[in-house]
Amino acid sequence: MSKRAKTKPQKAKIDADHPLYGVIEKAYSVFKCPPPASAHVTCCEFCLRPERERALLCENQRDIPFDCLHDWYFASMAPDVPQSLWRFLFPRILEVLAAGEDLAGMSGIEVTFSCRFQVGDRSRWSEKEWSVIEEFRLELLNNITLEDGFNGSFEDAMLLFVLAGWEEQVLFDQLWQWDTEKLVQHMNQYWSIIRHDGTIKRSPWISTFWPDKELARSFFLSSRMYDRLVAYGTAEDTPAPLAQQALEVADMIYWELGCVEGIQTA
Repeated sequence: MSKRAKTKPQKAKIDADHPLYGVIEKAYSVFKCPPPASAHVTCCEFCLRPERERALLCENQRDIPFDCLHDWYFASMAPDVPQSLWRFLFPRILEVLAAGEDLAGMSGIEVTFSCRFQVGDRSRWSEKEWSVIEEFRLELLNNITLEDGFNGSFEDAMLLFVLAGWEEQVLFDQLWQWDTEKLVQHMNQYWSIIRHDGTIKRSPWISTFWPDKELARSFFLSSRMYDRLVAYGTAEDTPAPLAQQALEVADMIYWELGCVEGIQTA
């Protein structure tokens, strides 16, 4: 009796209990289309070997291998990828991002939606397609955790959309709607650097990827953010560890911009 070969589980797939499962299923339905004839690679076969290109352009978009998609992101190609190719790959790209994996490598997750195709150009999409993209934006950022949020960086997730064409204020407004507890935890983690001796250095880091870095600073390092954190940190019902984090983050904001914006400590 012959033994059946075991199928290796695909990387970067999500299960039905994943918080983004619903929107990913919508994406596979709305963006369903046949594979295009070419992966649009313009260099040599070493960028994307023929057998890997065939695997990439498989019949079922759900079966696109992660490693082939990763190779495609590193391959040399013309600046603007045809919409037919992007539409075919797009739902699998969304699932990879939902699974917390990075496709753009050293460039960072921030450029995933902009280095091959400008996802935020609404004129490229139908109303139904855009609705799924917007739902994905909301769900991705709102469900980032301290453990799997692209190394804890909610800012990288925001930049994923900003660099692809979304207005910065749209992402600032979404982040502002977070529970203060979640906002404190993420800002505290992102602005904390663990030294070699185990001590923690805190610094208000603002990514250089922001198209308008001063606009980003005016959101994160503002009297509005300071007031919200201080109010949370001094509230009687705030757990002591969270209160300490909130006040430490607020203190960083104070020392960065206190003399500029006239922030007054109690």
